[in-house]
Amino acid sequence: DPYPFILMNLVMSLQAAFTAPVIMMSQNRQTVRDRLEAHNDFMINQKAEEEIRAILTHLEAQNAALAEIHNELAQLRSRLNLTAEDTGDATI
Repeated sequence: DPYPFILMNLVMSLQAAFTAPVIMMSQNRQTVRDRLEAHNDFMINQKAEEEIRAILTHLEAQNAALAEIHNELAQLRSRLNLTAEDTGDATI
């Protein structure tokens, strides 16, 4: 290679030698940030799962209470129909 290309090769090699550690350090810092962000996401998702489970438990309790009320209303309706039949009032 003629003279200018040898000098350019030397300059590019020096630039690569100084750039490589900087790139590696920035990648390491980004890895640490990514780990912290992933941990934070995990904690948020875990908390959301706990809240969803609590809501689901509450909804199941409400469903059971509504089913009980529905059964009681059905019993009352049948009693009312029997009473209406006994009195001869069939409007119910």
